[in-house]
Amino acid sequence: MDISFLCSGIRTENWAACFDLIFRSSSMSVEVICVSPKHLPSELKDDPRIKFIYDAGSPVRGFQIAASAATGCRVMPLTDDSMMELNAQNLIWEIIRDQDRKTVVLGKYTEGEGNSKQGKRNWEFQLADNYYKVHGSALTASSHVPSP
Repeated sequence: MDISFLCSGIRTENWAACFDLIFRSSSMSVEVICVSPKHLPSELKDDPRIKFIYDAGSPVRGFQIAASAATGCRVMPLTDDSMMELNAQNLIWEIIRDQDRKTVVLGKYTEGEGNSKQGKRNWEFQLADNYYKVHGSALTASSHVPSP
């Protein structure tokens, strides 16, 4: 197994579309491990690429449980409202496959509705490269890390 996607979520109504996009966007062997207090939707129960673990704990605990069940040589956290560009996994794999096993790759993540004026401003702010740097905001700035 190349990549295990770890999903700790409650929006099971999104899972079929989210997981289908993951499976279509990769030429590698992938599995999705879902941990949730809600049951796996019936249309996903027979898919051998999906493992389901029932747990009513916190989302962080769900990710830890999913990581313990992962069989992939790499793991990737997944939100249950994720959207992934087609071929994105293959591009990521090309970057990390020969790297140290402790290499971490995270995608950009946005919060909030994108169809409102405020939401669009939030998305533009969250998608800017500076948002992901240590000194990108007052909340993440550190006096122990030199500013660029």
